[in-house]
Amino acid sequence: MTLKIGWWLTAALLLGLSYPGSPWYRFWLIELAGAFYLWFGGLTLGVWLGVGWVQSPRLKTSLRLILAIALAMHTSTLLPWYIPPFHAATAQGQQLTVMTYNVNHQQWNLAQVAATVRSHPVDLFGLVEPKKEQASELRETLQDLYPYYYRATGGGTSLFSRYPLQSPRTENFGAQDHSLVAELEIAQTSLQVIVTHPLVPRSRLFFRRRNELIAAIARYAKQNAQQNPNQPLIIMGDFNATPWSAYVREFVRVSGLRDATLGYGLTPTWFYWGASQSFSLESCIKQLFKIPIDYIFVSPELRVKAVMTLPSGASDHRPLLARVEF
Repeated sequence: MTLKIGWWLTAALLLGLSYPGSPWYRFWLIELAGAFYLWFGGLTLGVWLGVGWVQSPRLKTSLRLILAIALAMHTSTLLPWYIPPFHAATAQGQQLTVMTYNVNHQQWNLAQVAATVRSHPVDLFGLVEPKKEQASELRETLQDLYPYYYRATGGGTSLFSRYPLQSPRTENFGAQDHSLVAELEIAQTSLQVIVTHPLVPRSRLFFRRRNELIAAIARYAKQNAQQNPNQPLIIMGDFNATPWSAYVREFVRVSGLRDATLGYGLTPTWFYWGASQSFSLESCIKQLFKIPIDYIFVSPELRVKAVMTLPSGASDHRPLLARVEF
């Protein structure tokens, strides 16, 4: 009887965890556990196969039906990332390459960051998390590639550009934390870029502040699209949330933007073992995550032609690079 109850509880739990739109995924600790969503899918499959050992045919059928529904939920959530965009093979408009890179200020290594950027030069480069002095060092090192630069006065973000920056500024969009905003003129088109870094949800307070900033930027993107319908928008940075997070899903719905990786497969950007990281139990545990939390979101005026992640270098994040087309 105890074993039977255990099977039912396990199946019910996995079914509940299979749908990221569930209301319980909005709670702090459960949303953090949602980082293991891919692991939950694998565990569901393992339990589905393990049900074959159940002796009762009726119980076996019921359990497999519940777990099959859970597997279908996992599949429907993850499959869209692997359906290629129909425009991927065409090339017509102005090309633009953008990259976001959380360099982790605690593991800062100027030579390695500069080498990573130089090996994959892009048009726009959003730098996330470094201290002011570290960002200034990189600016001096890469000034031949990026003559235009702006450092936000809050939020720990910087923007390196090959194009002149128009009206670069620091904005909080009505939230407590800040992001970087700038306009550029590319191919006779005004483009707006936002670089952001919502807080790591290590506490309930930071969890609320992260969600507050994500929601505020989504509302701003929606309002900007209504006021400037022909102005493309790119939002990039480390959101500290996965694509199946209820808050990221709501961000996409409200903002009307598209995750650049959609159609190019899930692209984990954290956690990676940086070249300068010391061996520790915490780092070993983090190695289990391998989740996508860095993003490049684009408005409908932009087509994504390619997406890739680069070696992490000294950081625990991999840079995310996208090539888009006007």
